[in-house]
Amino acid sequence: MNDHISLLHFAATQLRAFLRKGRRRDMVARQRQRLEALGLTPRETTVAQLILQQCSYQDIAERCQLAPRTVQFHASNIFRKAGVSRRREFEQLVNGSEPLPPAARATVPATPATPAADVPPAPIPAPSPPAPTSAPSAVASDPVAAYPKR
Repeated sequence: MNDHISLLHFAATQLRAFLRKGRRRDMVARQRQRLEALGLTPRETTVAQLILQQCSYQDIAERCQLAPRTVQFHASNIFRKAGVSRRREFEQLVNGSEPLPPAARATVPATPATPAADVPPAPIPAPSPPAPTSAPSAVASDPVAAYPKR
């Protein structure tokens, strides 16, 4: 009898873990979709995902090998694009079930499918001539040769 109870307990534990993993996977997929809708750069997306994992700016800086001020800069760009001013607001926006507000959606400029017939293409500039060099090319390739021998 105890073996059956242990087996049922084990099965229930495994089922709960499986369901949690599925919910986690769904949440991550929803977060990724909502982050893509914000029009973030790849680095901003990485920082945003770490913000959503409750990492501090110092932790994010260490993980991404960035300066903490750079992480703060990315975070401010993320929040600006999302139309929020605080981490908590950003988390609620991305994890929430309500649709993103219009200010938080990425705006992609519409490009015409075909170029306009009356607009000529931009001219290609001619390449500029190379600048004259005063030193022989051997000196440029060997930095040690630039110094006189004693």
